[in-house]
Formats: sequence, structure tokens, C-alpha cells
Amino acid sequence: MGWGNVTITRKDDGENPALFGTIDEADQDFKKTVKVTWISADPEHIKEVNLVEYDHLISKEKIEETDNVEDIVN
Repeated sequence: MGWGNVTITRKDDGENPALFGTIDEADQDFKKTVKVTWISADPEHIKEVNLVEYDHLISKEKIEETDNVEDIVN
């Protein structure tokens, strides 16, 4: 994965929305920029993934010395 600042030069809101931009290699200040994540439309780079979302591992906000681990772990 590459990181960097990109200046958006064109936006296409058609059937398949798209952003076009140029990489600004000189600008390394990432704190004040909008973050965008995307998936490549290139079939060679598209991978099928399975998303598994778990709940909190511990069901109690504060663990006490006398707590039984099996009772508080999901």
C-alpha cells in the first residue's frame, strides 16, 4: 500500500463514480488532509475477501482480581 497526498484534478459522478488526481510527492503533511480509501478497478488486483467482525473480547469495563476469566471473555 502506498501513502501520499494526491491533488484531485477531476471528478466523474457517472454510473461508476471516479476520482482522477496527481500524486504530490513534495507534500508529506498528512495531518490536515482528507483521507480517501478505494478499491482498484483493475481485475488483476481485485481480490475476494471475507470480513469477520467480532464484538469486544472482554464483556466487562473494569476487570477485578476476583473475576473469573471465563465469565467475562466473549
